[in-house]
Amino acid sequence: MTLEEAIIEFGGTGYKLCAALCISDRNYTRWKKQGWIPQSQQLRIEILTKGKLKADEFGPDRRPVNLGSNKNNKE
Repeated sequence: MTLEEAIIEFGGTGYKLCAALCISDRNYTRWKKQGWIPQSQQLRIEILTKGKLKADEFGPDRRPVNLGSNKNNKE
């Protein structure tokens, strides 16, 4: 998902997006600067939107994101 998609879904401002996620609005400033939403927050947004917005399968560096619970699995 893009930052713009998330903002629109949560009322049109970065402040409203951060309020919905119960996080500081400083996060929005950082996300806007880096150009992406961290995977953990994307997953929260996906849950809050009941799947309307989907978390990216890949991180911003285009490496697959490990969504599994086994952190010791090194492929």
